[in-house]
This record gives sequence, C-alpha cells and structure tokens, in this order.
Amino acid sequence: MDTDHDLLLKLVGQVDHIIHVLNDMPDYGKRIRELEASDRVNEEQIATNCKEVEKLRSANTAWSVLNSIAAVMAGLIGWIR
Repeated sequence: MDTDHDLLLKLVGQVDHIIHVLNDMPDYGKRIRELEASDRVNEEQIATNCKEVEKLRSANTAWSVLNSIAAVMAGLIGWIR
C-alpha cells in the first residue's frame, strides 16, 4: 500500500507532466490574432474589389451607350445614302 509520501510524489509527478504538456501547447491566441489580421486584410481587399467592379460596370454602361449611339448614327448614315 502506498504511503501518503508516495501518493504525494505521484501527484507531483502528474502535475509536472500536466505543466510540461501545457507548456508544449502552441499559442492559440497568437494564431487567432494572426487570422483576425488576415481576415481584416481580406475584408479590405473584398471592399476594394467591389469598388473596382462598380467602376467597371459604370464604364461598361458608358461604352454601351456610346456604342448604341454609334450604331444608330451608322444606321442613319447608311439609310440616308
């Protein structure tokens, strides 16, 4: 049968093992902060891309209108001749 001293030594050994395991664990807080920073960058890139898409849409609309006017003018010129 184990004495109190033996049980205490086993308990100390188990506590030491738990502390060692905890010290070897990676810093999840650091990884979470890195992911949050990366997420902010991604959100900024998405916002920038959305703005660029809106610019392209407006430019596409302007060219579409100009193309339509040119087609009407070409049709009128062809009809007049």
